[in-house]
Amino acid sequence: MGIRPCAVENASFAEMLRYYEDPALHLRECREAGVGVVGKIGWGVCDELILAAGMESVAVRAGGGEHELADEYLEYAFTDKGKYLFDAVAGGDRDRIPDFVAFSDSEDLANRLYYYLRELKRSEPERPVPELYLVDWLFSRHMTYQGWNERALRRFAEQLEIWSGHAVTDDALTETIGLYDRQYRAVSEILRRRTEGVPRVTGCEALVILGAKDYMDKRRYTVLVENLAKDTAAWPEAEGVRLFFSGSLQQDLAVYGEAESAGYVICGEDHDAGMRAFERPVRTDLEPLKALVDSYMLRSPSAAKGLVKERVSALLENVDRTGASCVMFYTDIYDEAASWDFPSQKKALEERGIPFVNCVKRAYPPVFDGGFRGALESLAKDGGGEERG
Repeated sequence: MGIRPCAVENASFAEMLRYYEDPALHLRECREAGVGVVGKIGWGVCDELILAAGMESVAVRAGGGEHELADEYLEYAFTDKGKYLFDAVAGGDRDRIPDFVAFSDSEDLANRLYYYLRELKRSEPERPVPELYLVDWLFSRHMTYQGWNERALRRFAEQLEIWSGHAVTDDALTETIGLYDRQYRAVSEILRRRTEGVPRVTGCEALVILGAKDYMDKRRYTVLVENLAKDTAAWPEAEGVRLFFSGSLQQDLAVYGEAESAGYVICGEDHDAGMRAFERPVRTDLEPLKALVDSYMLRSPSAAKGLVKERVSALLENVDRTGASCVMFYTDIYDEAASWDFPSQKKALEERGIPFVNCVKRAYPPVFDGGFRGALESLAKDGGGEERG
């Protein structure tokens, strides 16, 4: 299954896929055009503020290969993804990393990377580490944190003004929020076609559509998803056993592609690079900063920040909403937060009679000969189990 001919032959999707597969393409284009770019690590760095400051953004993606700097400076408990990100930012590769990088403490990894890189920049100023900033969110759904988070975004806006030389005005931010509202409406329609009675979008196709926003011009992306919201209505049925994916972040198609080639169609996920990013629109009836805080705080609880009971409830709601027949838990090695909720989630699924499989301590970049294919087979045959990497 994966990405089908109907998607590849669609001009809007093909353009998204080109940027998704080459995460540095937009950075190169912006440099040629003299547009400032903010790299993003973590999933609470507000695109809306960056765009209102006259800049563009790209998500910093973990690659493969070596991570020599991380091996020298970081302790073993860092995930491999974290090590690749550390080397990408600290290694001076200006073809991949912008001059500014913003982090969000929406997850522990991004928070820790910021402090390690900040100290490296302080202690070894000769290293080509870019300018760094931490968006200091308090990710709680309780209203008492509203004020703190509004001030955090205001401080980020002030930093963006320094980087860009442009004021972040309420008018500019209101215009940007309107643009993102258009994206939300279009993507929501596409996601509905992913979960409706006859699903017309695969998990790999959805991951490209959802993720491309972080790697291309945001205004161009808006046009493309609005086109796709119309085009996907005519795409053929995405055939396969509906599988809900829970666990570690997926920023490429490797794991989804392997699962869908085995006869599944991934109909939803709860990691930050998936449908969570489009779960809650930015309200247009609130002051801009209040609206942003409302949107980012009140998305469904993430593995890194949600309480166990919240995560159990969210999982069951997602399974019902997406029509999933089974669930896969997939956790990278050292990504412990995504596994803390599993015992309670397992109990809840067993009570509902929903098959699941737990793939834990998986290598990054992913390999599939360490039990993963067996996990997919066991899920299909006898309701799953636990496979270790």
